[in-house]
Amino acid sequence: MKKLIQKNIFTTTEFQILDNKLSFTERRFGNENEREILFENLGASKRSQKISKPLYLVGSFASALISFLAYFLSESTRNAIYGGIFWAAVALFTIGYYFATKKNIWKIDFYNNNTRMLLNIYKEIPNKTEVYNFIEELIIARNEYLKTNYTRIDKNLSYESQFSKLEWLKNIEAISITEFNALHEKLKSTSEPTKRRVGFE
Repeated sequence: MKKLIQKNIFTTTEFQILDNKLSFTERRFGNENEREILFENLGASKRSQKISKPLYLVGSFASALISFLAYFLSESTRNAIYGGIFWAAVALFTIGYYFATKKNIWKIDFYNNNTRMLLNIYKEIPNKTEVYNFIEELIIARNEYLKTNYTRIDKNLSYESQFSKLEWLKNIEAISITEFNALHEKLKSTSEPTKRRVGFE
């Protein structure tokens, strides 16, 4: 069972690769939320996304400048102290918010009740190598599970249902085109497709 633990500000997320699903638990301020994604509902590829709010960074520098000017240019010591402290607090808050909301993540699609959703995994927490290896192991475990459970060819089952299953595996990238073609040939040699009647015989 492979685990990945990511800690970001006040949130800790623990991912676990199980036999037939991905389990992840999110903990924040004493609250805990556990979810599971079956491999059948998990996408096979990751996409990169970077999220930042640069206006907060600009606001932080502007507030720091105002704090500096308020302290040194104020006509009274009291105004200098309180004005400087206020704008320094604003600067700290805005720069803290900027870094708290800044994200560099991998996005993986998954489905919940036929609704497309996104699983977000930070790229560099705890480090790039560990995250990369975890995602690679997750996709391998997902593909192996789906192949084991959905690529069996059975002559007692209908050609159509088994072909649909193979097409589904190909479409969700659990098997390659080469694997699909090989399985399709095996299926054709084992179970003949239903002959459809056209016109009159």
